[in-house]
Amino acid sequence: VCYWLILLAVTWLLTRPHSRRAFAFLGAGMVLLCSPGLYQAFVPGPVVSLTVLDTGMSQAVMLRTASGRTVLIDGGGSWNLDYDIGRALVGPALSYGHPPRVDVVLLSHIDADHVRGLHYILKKFSVGWFGWTGLVDTTQETTRLLETLARTKPHIRSVRAGERIDLDTDLYLEALYPPPQLTGISENNTSLVLRLVYKEKGLAMLPGDAERPALSRIAALPQDIQAELLVAAHHGSVSSLEPSFLQRVAPRQVVAACSKDNRFGFPHPRVRDYVATLGANLWTTGEHGAVRCQWDAHGALRITTARSAH
Repeated sequence: VCYWLILLAVTWLLTRPHSRRAFAFLGAGMVLLCSPGLYQAFVPGPVVSLTVLDTGMSQAVMLRTASGRTVLIDGGGSWNLDYDIGRALVGPALSYGHPPRVDVVLLSHIDADHVRGLHYILKKFSVGWFGWTGLVDTTQETTRLLETLARTKPHIRSVRAGERIDLDTDLYLEALYPPPQLTGISENNTSLVLRLVYKEKGLAMLPGDAERPALSRIAALPQDIQAELLVAAHHGSVSSLEPSFLQRVAPRQVVAACSKDNRFGFPHPRVRDYVATLGANLWTTGEHGAVRCQWDAHGALRITTARSAH
């Protein structure tokens, strides 16, 4: 409204060509009209944003880069088969202001609360490629996933430790777990564990539902695994409280994907206490809604939530 009023005022002043004051107001008005464009030209947007969606007692994480590339890591899921969380929540979040396309869809493991929301995305969105560990189990979730993949026919990649997924210049995801030689079934401790890196600085760690056995192996890796942000393993379960892992990651911000007052008590009180001893802030989707984390070109992090801004 203010800009329309300024535009009307400038138009009126143009009818008074011999007034110096008119030209002064005209100049000021033009500056105000152009200021949004000037701001965008000289103050670049975030290099990458990571949003932990509010999917209740499940997990879905969306990445969007400065060039517009979109990555979905897990799709959330409801135990109510009549509720399609992909259609109701994840899909709209991905396509808000953007075409219905996801460059990369990644699945940490085949649990209902991570995989069920992906069916709608795979069926209704244009998907660049689908990545997972390739490990399966004998559950209905695996059967449904394989049927959806057979029907939608995305390009499929096996992603294991040592793989690197380039996103933009100096920005990539690196897989830390599971190792290529690991066999068995898809379960919490075979979750795909990813680290988001920009200019060799660890931005975020995404361990899926990995628990102490897997996290202790990751903590023993020789390379740097530090990350400013940690998406809490297994929604903040005490079974994923591995001090050696947390000490090496050394997060300043921790986000737990879980519903408020959930029956599991996540994040577990011991997890909350340990995060506090690290001096890190704890966010939960149940308390704060979707949590958006944005890094600028200098690596500075800004966090906003659906229910409040910080």
